[in-house]
Amino acid sequence: MPVKSNPKIALIGNPNSGKSSLFNRLTGLSQKVGNFPGVTVEKRTGSCRLDEYITAKIIDLPGIYSIYARCNEERVAVDILGHPQHEYFPDILVFIADASNLKRNLLLFTQVKDLGVPVVLALNMLDVAEQAGIKVDVEKLHEELGVQVVPVNARSGEGLEDLKYLLSNPVKLHKPSYNVEPLAGKIITEVKEKFNIENSYQAYQFIQQGDSSTILSSEEKEYLHKLKIKHHFNSPGLQAKETIGRYKLINEIVQQATTQSQSGFRLLLSKVDKWLTHPVWGYAIFVGLLFIIFQSIFAIGNYPMHLLDEGFARATHQLQELIPDGLLNSLLTKGVLPALAGIFVFIPHLLVFYVIVALLEESGYMSRIILLMDKFMRMFGLTGRSAVPLLSNAACGVPALLASRSCSNWREKMNGIFITPLVNCSGRLPVYIILIALFVPFQTLGGLINIQGLVLLGMYFFSFIAAILSSWLLKFFTKCREQDHLLMELPYFTTPYWKDIYHIVKNNIAGFSLHAIRTVIPVSVIFWALLNFGPSEKRDQENITTYQSQLGPGQAFQHLAPDLEDSYASYIGEFIEPVIKPLGFDWPIGLAVLSSFAAREVFVGSLATIYSHEPASTSYPAYSIIERIESRINPHTDETPYALATVISLLVFYAFAMQYFNVLSRLLKNGASWWAPLLQLVYMTGLAYISAFAVYNLLS
Repeated sequence: MPVKSNPKIALIGNPNSGKSSLFNRLTGLSQKVGNFPGVTVEKRTGSCRLDEYITAKIIDLPGIYSIYARCNEERVAVDILGHPQHEYFPDILVFIADASNLKRNLLLFTQVKDLGVPVVLALNMLDVAEQAGIKVDVEKLHEELGVQVVPVNARSGEGLEDLKYLLSNPVKLHKPSYNVEPLAGKIITEVKEKFNIENSYQAYQFIQQGDSSTILSSEEKEYLHKLKIKHHFNSPGLQAKETIGRYKLINEIVQQATTQSQSGFRLLLSKVDKWLTHPVWGYAIFVGLLFIIFQSIFAIGNYPMHLLDEGFARATHQLQELIPDGLLNSLLTKGVLPALAGIFVFIPHLLVFYVIVALLEESGYMSRIILLMDKFMRMFGLTGRSAVPLLSNAACGVPALLASRSCSNWREKMNGIFITPLVNCSGRLPVYIILIALFVPFQTLGGLINIQGLVLLGMYFFSFIAAILSSWLLKFFTKCREQDHLLMELPYFTTPYWKDIYHIVKNNIAGFSLHAIRTVIPVSVIFWALLNFGPSEKRDQENITTYQSQLGPGQAFQHLAPDLEDSYASYIGEFIEPVIKPLGFDWPIGLAVLSSFAAREVFVGSLATIYSHEPASTSYPAYSIIERIESRINPHTDETPYALATVISLLVFYAFAMQYFNVLSRLLKNGASWWAPLLQLVYMTGLAYISAFAVYNLLS
């Protein structure tokens, strides 16, 4: 077929085949890449310059194993490929195949090839195949499949120019790999006439999956349903026959195009896998790894934290000296800058964490965690996938909650509402690290084990236990005979590419920083206004003149503003204090918690803004957020408000509380029902309050 000046090119392949890495190489975008299923849960698009005349639109489809959709990820790809009228229906398909698992990859390849879309096979991971003792004859594979095959290395970029050259030239249509007409009979002809379809396999997929399509109308679905009854169409049986028939062809192709030999390196990795997935030692290794990670976060991150804190303190002091006394001076030095300092001084801790986790993801260890935890978590109604958020910075409850609207399993819907949010996700991670780094003293046991790392490890297991116990209790209220099966494979261990690690860490840090800036600055401005104005405020022109003549720059406005106890913030704090006092919180903590319903990261920024309005000396160390919090004294108790019981109570509250009003609005807008998100908000807030109350009273 002729090449358009702006063709739509879709990338498709199995999970872990390197599809997202190739997408990043082609488009220059930095997308999340991981070694466990479900990283790409919806399509991504970008543009790629194939040559001086052709700029292609690249569509990154979710990784799937078969064209028969069993989950939301697969449904996205099937809907696009199965309907020529779809806006994203591609002009060309690039199938990314893992050379080390060619037999398994070719099942999906033969299916998408038969849809009648011109396809190019990008053979990836040849280096991994070589390590496993597998040699692929590319020329023979081209002859057997009848399509153009180009070897690539999606991570290093090898073969990328060859692929672009193929895509910039006409890609031929090839005859189907497998004929489904003998299986289905006359029903295919009727569907082709009804929907004006030329390709037999597309018509066959209309019959097989029309009921679950998001593209077809209800009338069209009803027509297909009646047609299946009329022709006694047995969908599961025909799917099984088709798969068996395809694998007969695939076995012959693989035998002709590949040779297998024993690899000493592969045998060594197999032995390592036995230890990593062992029913006893596997868990011990996993816990030990978590322990090392959390110890490293604080052991490495605390040193630059104090340097950043000192830098922000100096900048605040100098800015206060430079800007004329007034509202702008106060807003910047007691509102915006302290709030930003309360977030960004903890970037080193997050940086350490993101680097370590990226290394684990890129090496392939995450899939071992899923397999290891699956059997254990099934006793509580969960699968091994629920263990990934314990460590992965990519995991978040929102996609799972939105996905629950299409679950046929009622228990999965309830898990999405009540269980998924309890498992740690990227939103809680920064809060845990920041709160522990700020409030838990950096002390060591035996000179090696720091307490902060132990507390973070304890919080992760606390959330994990809460999730599985909640799921276990839910089993008694949602009886369901349906079973959820975990289908996955272990990818080969691979050597992480530092360029990929850099992109992953950069994206995570940038995403966290941008999100924090967007939320922290508006909230800090609101808090500054609440702290600087109050119902009993009185100003007098003579007093203004007196203060400006007697006090140095940066001091006059502080004396003109109402006392902290007379501000609107104080009145609001006193109003909510009866509710938060049983949790061990004073009113500044209560206000900061309230502000964190906008975003969890806002908590420390809000606290920094509040404390910046308390009297302090003019030397720059007094502007240090860490020193202010460490020296804070509760006027009612003459003790620090951050005793151990209060800190643990605060951490437990954040372990359960929903926060994120924007998440709630998103769930209300996109969810299947209005009541589920509201029920979740009430449930999680109530659980957070009761748990924090119990922990505080138990420890105090």
